[in-house]
Amino acid sequence: MFMRKNLLVATSALLSFVALIALLTPSTSYSQTKVQNVNVVGTVPKVPFQEEVILVFGAGNNGTNGGFMVPAGRRLIIEHVSGLAALEIGQRLKWSRISTLAMAGGTQVAHYLATTQQASVAGIADYYVMSQPMLAYAVGAVEIAAFRSDVAGTGQVNVSVSGYLVAVP
Repeated sequence: MFMRKNLLVATSALLSFVALIALLTPSTSYSQTKVQNVNVVGTVPKVPFQEEVILVFGAGNNGTNGGFMVPAGRRLIIEHVSGLAALEIGQRLKWSRISTLAMAGGTQVAHYLATTQQASVAGIADYYVMSQPMLAYAVGAVEIAAFRSDVAGTGQVNVSVSGYLVAVP
């Protein structure tokens, strides 16, 4: 019985001590906050874009150019450029390029396109192709130019530009 009484007194003392510590310890209260919708940063709506430009070499000219306008308030992200040139037999497509302006007030930059002879059809034309993935940025006017090895006769270059439009901040 004595042992039981000592155990009861010891347990009571321990519980009193724990209660005293609990009363003296500062408490922290937690409250639940309401979840709010937020805009996800970095998601810009992309509008698909494609444009074909037809360049014509006139008799007496070895160069030709043309282009298109990027819609106002938009930036064109160019992802791919391809083309087909048909020239007089024996002529070569020396080079072709697409020139872009990345931002208003910036400097225009020329991107040169790799060109390969595809075929020569007797009595019709020599054909050259280009197909080039790229990453270029454009606002305002986009210019495409091509030069051939001769000025005799006529020729044509069809160039397709694809990518997407985003809003200019």
